[in-house]
Amino acid sequence: MKVFLDDERETPEGWIRTRTVKDTVDLLCTKEVEELSLDNDLGPFEPEGYKVMDALELLVYSDKTFPIPTLTIHSQNLARSEYMRKAYSSILKMRKQQMDEEAKKLSCDYTFYAHKPQSGGWYDEDHSEEHMFEYEIDENQVIKLLASCLLTNKRLDPGGGGNCPEKGYNVVILKGGKTLPTPDYKRLCGMADIIADQFIAEIEKAEKERKEREARETAQRLEDSQRRQYLALKKKFEPEKE
Repeated sequence: MKVFLDDERETPEGWIRTRTVKDTVDLLCTKEVEELSLDNDLGPFEPEGYKVMDALELLVYSDKTFPIPTLTIHSQNLARSEYMRKAYSSILKMRKQQMDEEAKKLSCDYTFYAHKPQSGGWYDEDHSEEHMFEYEIDENQVIKLLASCLLTNKRLDPGGGGNCPEKGYNVVILKGGKTLPTPDYKRLCGMADIIADQFIAEIEKAEKERKEREARETAQRLEDSQRRQYLALKKKFEPEKE
């Protein structure tokens, strides 16, 4: 539906004509208005057209799903036209914030537990080192925590694939208060495993470069030492010049 608010101008083809703020807001409340074109000065004793924007802002604020129509301003009143443009911009920013908040609620519903297993079951003492938990985190944070646990396990027990008794971590992940389905868990573990392997590869590369650098420095020191010894012996046995 396309709504044209004006008291004098000719109604464009395909548009529904309204002459008052009330009639326009009533049509907005049907949630079927896709385009809105507003005048401001609607004649004596009639509320000004900019008040439609005030009403629209309230509707959007109270209903996160309320459809925001495309806005055109055809008023000659420059001050009120600027007011309507700023109000529309504010409404669009409000909707973006609403969408961001909803996205955050949908994504940050994981609960992450990581325990170091001990004899007799889950160890739940000395929380600072043995027990880690996170609430309201998103999928990326879950993957990073998994990668951290996998990294610890692999470095403590490189051949055990993360099964390192009394040292490695056991992990439980809940989503929306329920145990994460196995396919989702495997998918997250796969992504975390890639991160952990990349980090291990970086560590191994750095360690290899360090050893190579130390070997070069040792060889250089040895070469310098041998050269100094050679020069000392050469000087000792060379005949003195007259």
